[in-house]
Amino acid sequence: MGEYDPGEAAVATERWDRVLEALSARPRRSVLAALADVPGERRVPLPDAATAADPTADATQLEMALRHHHLPLLEATGYVRWSDDPFAVQRGPNYEEVGSVIDVLLSAGEELPDELTAGWGELELGGKHV
Repeated sequence: MGEYDPGEAAVATERWDRVLEALSARPRRSVLAALADVPGERRVPLPDAATAADPTADATQLEMALRHHHLPLLEATGYVRWSDDPFAVQRGPNYEEVGSVIDVLLSAGEELPDELTAGWGELELGGKHV
């Protein structure tokens, strides 16, 4: 291992903060996980991708929250690109940063404590069972 570099540590901390913020809301987790299942440039329809973990969500409210809060946040980090017509999302240039964390969570599966997965059924990540 190399010497501790405060500049590199600060950059890594900022990246982790972005990843954790992106994963801190159910619709964002669902959208990001849905993108894990598709090739790089393929689009995923919205709001469908965001309702995978919660099919009881009100579609109108969810669409408004996606357009005005969740997607702008994910786009600002470079994790996604989205469009209005059709209302869809695709991987952004920095998707791998968050995608690698999603892959680790999904592969951890049953190793995660019940307290973290109770009520999630599919870990809330794209409707995948873990």
